[in-house]
Amino acid sequence: MVTDYRGGGTVYTLATKYGCRRTTISRILKSHGVELANAPIEPATVDEIVHLYESGLSMDMVAHRAGVSAKTVFNYLHKVGAKIRAPQIG
Repeated sequence: MVTDYRGGGTVYTLATKYGCRRTTISRILKSHGVELANAPIEPATVDEIVHLYESGLSMDMVAHRAGVSAKTVFNYLHKVGAKIRAPQIG
């Protein structure tokens, strides 16, 4: 796993490869002394995030489709000035 990450893999691609959550990958990598990078998202991916969210998908659904966390979706939506909807309850 460490070799895969240092070879250019991301926590998202490794999570898919190893069949676990990205948080599990992060924890394992950190426990092996790997410093994780916060790679910027490509502009096309940011555009996709905004488009999917504005089409009515939840942040969780957008995150799943874009292969990022819901927090990342929120951060990029906020960064580009998109209007954030109130959470839907129920």
